[in-house]
Amino acid sequence: MDEQPVQMDIATLQTALLAAQQRNAQLEALLRQHAIEVPIPEDKEVEPAVSDHTALDPAKRLHLFETLLSNALDGVVVLNKDGVITYANEAFKTLTGFGERAIGLHIGECYTPEDLQKVIEEVLPMVQEFGGYQGHLRYRRADGSFFIGQVSGFTLPNGDPLLFDQAVFVRDVTSQVRADEERANLQLEVINAQQNLLRQLSTPLMPIADGVVVMPIVGEIDTGRAHQIMETLLVGISEQQAEIAIIDITGVKFVDTQIASTLLQMARAAQLLGTQVVVSGIGADMAQTFVMLDSDLQELITHRSLQSAIAYALDYV
Repeated sequence: MDEQPVQMDIATLQTALLAAQQRNAQLEALLRQHAIEVPIPEDKEVEPAVSDHTALDPAKRLHLFETLLSNALDGVVVLNKDGVITYANEAFKTLTGFGERAIGLHIGECYTPEDLQKVIEEVLPMVQEFGGYQGHLRYRRADGSFFIGQVSGFTLPNGDPLLFDQAVFVRDVTSQVRADEERANLQLEVINAQQNLLRQLSTPLMPIADGVVVMPIVGEIDTGRAHQIMETLLVGISEQQAEIAIIDITGVKFVDTQIASTLLQMARAAQLLGTQVVVSGIGADMAQTFVMLDSDLQELITHRSLQSAIAYALDYV
């Protein structure tokens, strides 16, 4: 019990001595950088930056590294040139569930055939070309369950550029990856909901009289929006029991043949529900587009302006 404070003092002194020697080496390097010579007495030898009594001998250093790896939270394995595990720390043995059986196991046993194919086609070429790989791989445990591993692997050269050992660090990031996926899916749902809301706001269906509804359309119409317009129109005239539905495209700058065809389909679908469709705001270019369809336009009632279309509808009902 009485020796403990002394041991702590010695350790503190050793640490301070090592820090001082390292600082001295830094100062000498700085002086040399500026071409300032440091005189050294002839009868005095230069001491190494780290003295012999503070440096670890190879056996102690190896034991220290083994202790660090054994207690690391991440899995660590070493593979030989054939992909056989020659070293695995406790974290990897526990993470994969193979325990002591991990030693001597081929790394392919930790993957499904599909995942192993990815390793062969994507990972190994990168290791051969760049000497390492970092990314996510799916691992299979001994009981058949899976986890997502964040992998950092690098080569341990043995003189042959094609035959090399590998050291691999593996961290289980399954929860993090799943949380990121759920967050991305939630964000996508929010974006879709916002887009649907914008479509609804951009294609409102407004009742202006008993049996008459108006749908003003502004902006560009793509295929997706055209289908949204048709859905809104058919649902609206069914709910409102409208006799006439006015589609005003005054604010639409361009209508191609596909959009024009969709408008004709709206008119036919509305007629099946007992509703007459009136299209207002057709310009000269749009009129040519409708003619190019070479379709029967008798079922489509058109008016130059929204005002005349509304007057027609009110007289009709």
